[in-house]
Amino acid sequence: MTNNTANSLENLKGYPFIFIVGAPRSGTTLLSSMLNSHSEIAIPYESNFMVHCYNKYGLTPNLTNDSDLENLIDEILSGYFVSKWEPPVRKEDLDLDKCRDLPGLINEIYRCYAKKKGKPIYGDKTPGYTPDIHVLNRIFPNAKYIHIIRDGRDVALSLLDRSWGPSNFPIAMQFWKEMATLCKVQLAMLPPDRYLELRFEDLVREPEENLRKICSLLKIDFQNEMVSSYSNEWDSLPDAVKRIHANLQQGPSENQCYKWKSVLDGPDQAIAYEISGDLLNQHGYDVSVKHHKLKLLKKLYYRVQESVAWRLKKK
Repeated sequence: MTNNTANSLENLKGYPFIFIVGAPRSGTTLLSSMLNSHSEIAIPYESNFMVHCYNKYGLTPNLTNDSDLENLIDEILSGYFVSKWEPPVRKEDLDLDKCRDLPGLINEIYRCYAKKKGKPIYGDKTPGYTPDIHVLNRIFPNAKYIHIIRDGRDVALSLLDRSWGPSNFPIAMQFWKEMATLCKVQLAMLPPDRYLELRFEDLVREPEENLRKICSLLKIDFQNEMVSSYSNEWDSLPDAVKRIHANLQQGPSENQCYKWKSVLDGPDQAIAYEISGDLLNQHGYDVSVKHHKLKLLKKLYYRVQESVAWRLKKK
């Protein structure tokens, strides 16, 4: 792809939509920041409206009436995540004639966002879409997907630090297993030239090598800025997001990997293996403790903890 092509949005009108998918806390924000550092790619921070709109309206909602169309646009642009995009997309930015079906409407919103960033290629990073890749594929039949997967024990620990996360470690591990498995199963149904799976740990250890693989999938040239300048995307993130992604201000570091080894005790490691050992082994993750004599006692502790939390919540 030449610079002349990059300067013409019209020449790339039919370029496949890009989706970054994976369980929350798996490195999707890091990867989107790296791709955003490419001179041709624009990916806003999450959207969370596509699947909802598809379930509510289908692919071809009745948008021939300008008033109904503008109401739907207002609904999307005022959403919690989209309203925080920087730069923002306004209703007056859109060409309504290109928004008469759901794919056209979504495409026009992202085209306007990318145009404001001076870029011709656009995509999305919303972990919440991961269970619904089949829906995304109906909206954009030619889309390309990048699945980033991270050691589930690190994901679980990170989720437990979030107010919206699971209530205990086994539930967090089960959530990771379900999200990663759903993602893998759905993507496996697509032609191999439409998706790529990579490990978070490989991305931070060898960022250039893995970003080159992504660029090959997307049929664009690799740019060094994807490694050297991705932290510049920090300023475009909402303040609420910055509080949970402080590592983005630093360069890729292996210190972000395998934190579970210094945090999880033997019983928790055995619980993790019981829940998702097959998936951990499949992706080459080290499993140091498979069995522990106190595993059953620790599982009982978590059940009691969950029961108490549920009762307190009901009061």
